[in-house]
Amino acid sequence: MLFGHILFGTMALIGAFLLEVGFRKDFQELNLIQRLGIIFTIVGMFATVAMGIYLAGNVLSAAFVAVIGILLVGFLVVPSKAKN
Repeated sequence: MLFGHILFGTMALIGAFLLEVGFRKDFQELNLIQRLGIIFTIVGMFATVAMGIYLAGNVLSAAFVAVIGILLVGFLVVPSKAKN
């Protein structure tokens, strides 16, 4: 049970990261509902992982994961200056 929880949680976290990377260039073209769905998915995944790590007793790692999640959402929301 524990192994499955770790495995599927890791898959969900990687999926949230890939979702951020995949929509990086096109994020501003999405409508509000689509943008909020992506943001809530990423924030929810990283918040769940950070809370689990914190409750396990590792505050520094939880803070690290939370900062990574915040940075990923920041990179996604701020418009890219790259020219196509």
